[in-house]
Amino acid sequence: MNSFLICEMHMQSINEINITSEIFSNSTLEFREQFFETVVENATDSIIITSASPINGKFPVIVYANKTSTKITGYEVSEIIGLTPRVLQGEKTDKNTLKEISRALKNWETVDVEILNYKKDGTEFWSHLSITPIKDKKGFYTHWVSVQRDVTYKKKIEAEIRYNEERLRTVIKAMNSAVWEWEMIDNTIFWSDKMYEILGIKRNTEFVSFEFALGLIHEDDRQRVLAETRKHLDEGDEFNTEFRMRKANGEYVFLNFTGLAKRDSRNVPYLMTGSATDITIIRANREKIEFLAYHDPLTRLSNRTKLDKLMFELLESNQSKKISFLALAFIDLDGFKKINDTYGHEIGDQVLIEVASRLNQIVTHSDSIFRLGGDEFLLVLRDIQSRDIAIQIIERVKESLFQEYHVQNISCETSGSIGVAFYPEHGENFADLLRSSDNAMYKAKQKGRKQIVIASSS
Repeated sequence: MNSFLICEMHMQSINEINITSEIFSNSTLEFREQFFETVVENATDSIIITSASPINGKFPVIVYANKTSTKITGYEVSEIIGLTPRVLQGEKTDKNTLKEISRALKNWETVDVEILNYKKDGTEFWSHLSITPIKDKKGFYTHWVSVQRDVTYKKKIEAEIRYNEERLRTVIKAMNSAVWEWEMIDNTIFWSDKMYEILGIKRNTEFVSFEFALGLIHEDDRQRVLAETRKHLDEGDEFNTEFRMRKANGEYVFLNFTGLAKRDSRNVPYLMTGSATDITIIRANREKIEFLAYHDPLTRLSNRTKLDKLMFELLESNQSKKISFLALAFIDLDGFKKINDTYGHEIGDQVLIEVASRLNQIVTHSDSIFRLGGDEFLLVLRDIQSRDIAIQIIERVKESLFQEYHVQNISCETSGSIGVAFYPEHGENFADLLRSSDNAMYKAKQKGRKQIVIASSS
């Protein structure tokens, strides 16, 4: 699963039902194994539990770390137990962020920050850190649970964007942006040479018609730009917008337009002057970051963040009453660990990519297939009218997924289990639906290979 958000959800549930520290000692063996195996041990983010000791010196002390923490921090689990999380801090760790963390922990508040940490070998890495305090039944805080996601790559992209923006500002300062002027009386527009250069158009006349310029704006942006222009002319609000314009070769560039209307003595606008800047590279970088935020980088399927957003829109927002039925199918691949152990993670990754490809061939909605992490996937089937149609789709998924995979001249087989929950029969909110489909998936595992189990109405 996307472990940061899975654990965030579970931590919220932990707070709501006040699960105590006895969960780690007094619960049934079966529950403990399921909890740690499915939520913690198999998480793709580092999860560390510390005692709720004073925040000074060698305290608090790490009492648990999942196996992913080794990949992120470089410390073996046996090495990090008994140490303080401060072992991950170093020279460049921001002191103000540390003060923020310390203040929040002293007040038993949830922490959510990005911080520069250090691995065991001294390598720097950026971490998105979430820390949640845990109470016992009597209301006493006993532990802190921290979830760490390595966001070094995201930070690198952000640094590249800042560099590109700075470079763009330098170019603008040296070469100037394009300048435009709209004469409203005769409805003509003057463009500076830079504008012609951006659009790849040869200057034939000093002015172009307003209709010509409007026709170059992408049809999906045109009405919005007209509305924003009218708003500026009517109300005098700032005119600063971004839209696409077609170049001479048919390609589109993203431009940032700023402008200001001049008005006569009666406050009637007669001239509008402004600048235009090519921001195509900046927009591409923004879109790249947005894609990384909502998609699994390996399979390119939607991730848990996108899932939470979608389910909120479907079930929790004011629009949720429009949804009368949907189905959740929780898919867990059996034998995937054996593929990794036998052929290596490269082959395992290729199998996961093929799994995503097969799912995309069956499920039509691009935002209905989610990789939760590891070998777990979730389907959100909507715009269907009955259980029978949903089950037919899920049967096709089962037949497609649970068969041989041919990767790099290697044939490997995987099976799996599918748990299904229906809205609103098995839950009226996402948390209940996910729990129902998860429980049904475990029942499917108990029944054997290639099983589909529908959640119990109870």
